[in-house]
Amino acid sequence: MSLTNGARASHGVRALAVASDLTAIARRHSANMAARREIYHDSNLPNEVSGWRKLAENVGRGTTATGVHNAFMSSSAHRTHILDPAYNQIGIGAVRGSDGNLYVTEVFAARGSVHTTRVTHRHHTLTRHHPRVRAAGQRVVRVTLAVPDVSVEMLFRLLALDSEDTVRKDIALQAGAP
Repeated sequence: MSLTNGARASHGVRALAVASDLTAIARRHSANMAARREIYHDSNLPNEVSGWRKLAENVGRGTTATGVHNAFMSSSAHRTHILDPAYNQIGIGAVRGSDGNLYVTEVFAARGSVHTTRVTHRHHTLTRHHPRVRAAGQRVVRVTLAVPDVSVEMLFRLLALDSEDTVRKDIALQAGAP
């Protein structure tokens, strides 16, 4: 979390709040990837997250948390999710697999009052229109939910386990990448 918010701060983007429901979804998906020893996107993500207006997911695998983060930042698609100012919440799940790799899922959500809902998944954007239309002159109020930061401690523990700053760039950079 500190790596993601540090990257956002260095680009002038506000920090993300940790959402416990997004963290639970991310942890579960990372555990599933670790069990299968492969990385893939959660095809049911839009149905698992409530109240979103924009949604995205980064998945990756590497030897260290720092290495996976650096690989995300080296990928334009993944970096776009991390630095998108529309997102105001995140959930991160990181699970060490029996193969020694760290499987990471980052779920980004923009939540609040809106009239169009978008999901970014597998680097495609889908839009869901709500039937309610804003009247002329009516203001849209955006709400940022404050959620306890439950995953930061876990990430600090993982970072402490990192003995070197190397990474296997076994990341799904684009649809169809090996």
